[in-house]
Amino acid sequence: MFKQSEFASALLLSTYQFMGIVPSAVCQDYKLTIAGGLPYLATHYMRCWGRLTMAALPGLLLIPRKFKEARQVLLVFAKAMRHGLIPNLLNQGTGARFNARDATWYFMEALQQYVENDRENGSSIFKEKLSMFFLSSSQEEHYRMQGEGKRADMLFEDVVQQIMQSHYQSIYFTEWDAGYKIDECMSKEGFNVNIWTDKITGFIYGGNRYNCGTWMNKMGFSEKAGNRGVPATPRDGANVEIIGLLKSTLRFLAKLYETNIFSYEGVMVDNIIITYKHWGKLIDDSFEKHFWIPDTSDAKILEEHKVDERAAKEKGIYRDVLGCSELSAEYCFRPNFIIAMAVAPEMFNPEHAQEAIARVSNELITKTSLGIKSLHPKDEKYRPKYDNRDSADPYTALGQSHHMGTEWIWLLKYFVKAFLNFAPNNAEIKEKVKQLLKNNREYLANSLWMSLPELTDANGEDNPYSCAAQSCSVGAVIEALHDLHKRKRVEFDEILT
Repeated sequence: MFKQSEFASALLLSTYQFMGIVPSAVCQDYKLTIAGGLPYLATHYMRCWGRLTMAALPGLLLIPRKFKEARQVLLVFAKAMRHGLIPNLLNQGTGARFNARDATWYFMEALQQYVENDRENGSSIFKEKLSMFFLSSSQEEHYRMQGEGKRADMLFEDVVQQIMQSHYQSIYFTEWDAGYKIDECMSKEGFNVNIWTDKITGFIYGGNRYNCGTWMNKMGFSEKAGNRGVPATPRDGANVEIIGLLKSTLRFLAKLYETNIFSYEGVMVDNIIITYKHWGKLIDDSFEKHFWIPDTSDAKILEEHKVDERAAKEKGIYRDVLGCSELSAEYCFRPNFIIAMAVAPEMFNPEHAQEAIARVSNELITKTSLGIKSLHPKDEKYRPKYDNRDSADPYTALGQSHHMGTEWIWLLKYFVKAFLNFAPNNAEIKEKVKQLLKNNREYLANSLWMSLPELTDANGEDNPYSCAAQSCSVGAVIEALHDLHKRKRVEFDEILT
């Protein structure tokens, strides 16, 4: 594909500006790092983000068959595991920050794709021995053990198992060095990280109204607008994309266990094994009932799906989050459910999924879009321009509108995967996919950075505060083209020329 296509070749060329050895970001012997974006996320602690790195990794490294480099990236993030989490900010390993609930699951999805793509050596990663950056999840104990010259070694598969075990049993901690030193705006409560699993549904819940644990992570900074320390989109609860990524991981680990690649059948509770197959079945049996918002006024059906009709302004979509402290946030029409559709299609009723993705196509993407709107235009909080200037508007001041309607390119790969999973013959969605890819091809051809941006304002309008080059945006378009090519969708070949 890359040899035959000018567009794909230009995308591949763009990937090189994100990868390199940056002295201020290296982690011991692991030199290679991937920049989140240019120019703002390129050096020091701002360079390596868990979520961004893992979302970019398939397009930047796996599809171009840079398996050695992909393995190194996965290993260094695994070495930094603490509390059963992969760091949000890597910060050379020892300065890592663990304030994201979703980075771990993008890591697990990237690991799955690595193992599937590197058929020769991928599965051997589970037997890699790692010298961990952190000797304990207790800060006091870590520094005591470090002072005594001790070390903590783990196999990669044991790191993965600790992630799963910790999430099932529950994770509660206060961030190390909580306060002004690591975040000048966050309130005291925001430094508390809580994650737990509902043993009946299998869903993972987490967060609180004072922190941002997912990719929609903008924290308020403005005294003038009164939003300092107030997350724009806290999304505490069970996030639809995390449930999808979790289900994908459970399916992956169950398969690895059956094929003798992974040593653990499940998590252990009171000397009883909760198998990954069983955990996954709980989610499959519960997902539609709890997340689908039926397009009906029938009280009985709405009650079956636990829908609060007063709060559900939009129907025929999936909840964005379940059990949120802000009820209206549960029913926001955001695109996060397409991530779940892409990675765990088995959770969905196909008819419901087709209805929901059609609404995304029709209402969150326009003819001039490069990406997908982060919030529906009818939402009262919709602010389609990302503005880093201060103002009296609490929804926009100092960038508070980061995820309030701006359009994000990295979501494109999930939209394409969801399209292929549920609506491959839908002519209208097919044309929207074509238009998105053509718009990105045109943007790339005219970009001074030879790249694709982090985000745009409404209708693909350039935003001066966005990273001009974003690794996961470029990776997403590469991945989307690769998926279409792999599925032999020849009607998209015109875009590659």
